[in-house]
Amino acid sequence: AADAALAGKLTTLRTLLRKPTLDWKHLKGGQGGQLEYLVEVTKNEAEGLVRRGVVDAAWHVASETKDKRRFFAPGVAALVDALKVAREAARLAADVAWSKFVAELDDALSAPLRAVFGAVAEIDALRALGRSGGEPGWCWPDVSEGAALELKDFAHPTLAPADPEAGGALVPNDVRMDVGGCVVLTGPNTGGKSSVARALGLASVFAQAGAPVFASKATLPCRDAVFTRMGAADALAEGKSTFLHELECAAVALEHATARSLVILDELGRGTSTYDGVAVAGAALDALVARGVSTVFVTHYHDLARAAARDRPLPRGECGR
Repeated sequence: AADAALAGKLTTLRTLLRKPTLDWKHLKGGQGGQLEYLVEVTKNEAEGLVRRGVVDAAWHVASETKDKRRFFAPGVAALVDALKVAREAARLAADVAWSKFVAELDDALSAPLRAVFGAVAEIDALRALGRSGGEPGWCWPDVSEGAALELKDFAHPTLAPADPEAGGALVPNDVRMDVGGCVVLTGPNTGGKSSVARALGLASVFAQAGAPVFASKATLPCRDAVFTRMGAADALAEGKSTFLHELECAAVALEHATARSLVILDELGRGTSTYDGVAVAGAALDALVARGVSTVFVTHYHDLARAAARDRPLPRGECGR
């Protein structure tokens, strides 16, 4: 209706101004605005229209150039406002209709599509696991309750060479850990301690998820949880230093780990002074061993590692190569 009213107004103006080819003029205004539905005539035509009394004070000049003058014709502003209201109403109606359509589509297809996507994701995951299990360097593990952890020629899976036949610098490891056993790893920086510890944790997670393990042979026990404290991180926005953050992570393991859990502590205590760090690390190691929790303990405190081998009756755990 608003479009029709403007079209009728244009016909009336063509007759009034004696310009059969007259059309609306639209201009870009300041600050991204727009001047719409203007009447544009030459300056000579405008002066003639004023002399004849066709254009009076009700016609407002919107803009002009050297040769042109553009007007807001009487009554057009109200028609433009009505058009804007109609457009906004149509936009809102379209939004409501679209939202209703999406909601109806979601109700009708959400459950079936989720089932399809879930099935495709499961097939993709199983296919990926099956493909990995058949590649060189990977094996399907034996997982049983109460079994000792034994991995032969294992490494972190991200170190798996793209072309196993081409060889490379990867040096695999062997590890054996009895139920409730403990492995204490120490050595220089970049010696591979953290990689071994992470690989042990991933092997437990992969095996229990039914996935292959990056090793030539793998036997693992069933776990109820894998607790880790690895890397240097803080939460300064929460008022937590590196030391406090690592203590909180270690505290979770110390509080919740059971004889069926695997705990991996990587350089616990390094966020504070040496003597305090040794005391914290030693106390955590003693507590875990006393409770029979399978533990992988990575430390730079060589004295602690020597003391663990000499003074503490650690259950058997060996890591070689």
